[in-house]
Amino acid sequence: MKITPIRYLAIAILALGLALVTSAPGRIALGAPQETTLHLIPPSSLLPIGNEIEVEVWISDVSELNAADIRLTFDPQQFEIIDADPSLAGVQVIPRDDLLAPDLVIKREADNDAGTIWYAVTQLNPTPPASGSGAVFAFRMRPRKVGVGEFAFSSFKLATREGQVIPATPISATYYVTTGNEVRLFLPFLHVGD
Repeated sequence: MKITPIRYLAIAILALGLALVTSAPGRIALGAPQETTLHLIPPSSLLPIGNEIEVEVWISDVSELNAADIRLTFDPQQFEIIDADPSLAGVQVIPRDDLLAPDLVIKREADNDAGTIWYAVTQLNPTPPASGSGAVFAFRMRPRKVGVGEFAFSSFKLATREGQVIPATPISATYYVTTGNEVRLFLPFLHVGD
């Protein structure tokens, strides 16, 4: 069977569509088991130096979540976290209530010298445990120099109301800092044999 350019295009569009459906936050491939993950949105990005971006920290596919203690590391020479609340001491990050109600925020600080972010929150009665996917907190950051940098989970603990630990898989995020003058184009490529 000869594969025409139209068929190549149709196969490429189908492959791209499947990749988007199976990799989108909160979505899974049919038949795949749900695994709780911690990840950042956007998970990867090209950033012109000096531009600010907001990054959300998500927990996906979780059940009975009542508390979270999440710590991230980053290269402080590569990135700077922007203070979300200058009226408080330290560099503050932004609580989110997409998944967990921030009834008691224990920590919400970033340290631009050490290259760390620490967010700890718990729900209080009568708030019911959370299930599903959503942002737990966010932070604004600014690239400081051209290069590649990563935000990685240095430690985390997710817990139920009874204090039972919820296992999860952390997924790091990589950001590519550019001068802003580059133009890059990424296209899907699919090769089908004869």
